[in-house]
Amino acid sequence: MKDFTLGSLLAVFSEMLGAGMFWLLVLLALLLVVAFIYVLFKRPRAAPKHRQLRHFIRLIIAAVGAVAAIAAVLAISSSTLANIGGPIDVMALAAIALLGSAVLMMLVYTLQGLFTIKRSSSNTAAHTANTQQTS
Repeated sequence: MKDFTLGSLLAVFSEMLGAGMFWLLVLLALLLVVAFIYVLFKRPRAAPKHRQLRHFIRLIIAAVGAVAAIAAVLAISSSTLANIGGPIDVMALAAIALLGSAVLMMLVYTLQGLFTIKRSSSNTAAHTANTQQTS
C-alpha cells in the first residue's frame, strides 16, 4: 500500500467491517450530519435556565461517548489496551475517543432538537410575563 488514496481507505474499511456494515455506517453518519445541520438552523434559540447543570450533563455525555467508542474499537478489533505500544497508538486512541464524544454529542443534540415539544407563542409570552413580574 504505497499510495494513500480515498480508494485505498474505502477498500481497507470495507474489508475490516464488511461491505454491508461499512456502507450502513456511512449512511447513518450522513443522516446524522444532515439531521444535525437541520436542527442547528431550524431550532429556535432559547436561553437555558440551568446552564451549569446542562453543561455538566453534556460533559458526562461526551465522556460516555469517548468510552463507548474505545470499547467498540476494542470489541471490533483483536487488540486490547495492553497492545498499545507507542505514541502513535496513544494518538489513535485519543482520536477515537474525541470522535466518539463528538458523535454522541451530535446525536444527543439532534435527537433533542427533533423530538422536543415546542411551546406555543402564547405559553411563551405568559411565561415571560410571569418571570418579569416575579423579578
